[in-house]
Amino acid sequence: MAKELRKSSLRRQFNESFCDATGQVAIAKVIAIAGQIMLLFYTGRYFEEMIAKSDTLLICLSFIIMPDVVKKLITMKYGNGHSPEK
Repeated sequence: MAKELRKSSLRRQFNESFCDATGQVAIAKVIAIAGQIMLLFYTGRYFEEMIAKSDTLLICLSFIIMPDVVKKLITMKYGNGHSPEK
């Protein structure tokens, strides 16, 4: 078995964060990362108000931790854009 000689660089990790398996920029990943950054800012700025409303805090923290699950929940609620409306 050949040993991989390349070491993981910061550039490769950055590219994997924003690209899919084909190497193209994945819009869903970009939106998820941008949403996480915005929510972290919002959480830092309005944390006291978020504590008073635990459901808001739960939704925001779940998006920060698991953006793919939130994406699936939105797809389940509103559809994927390809199926006809009921």
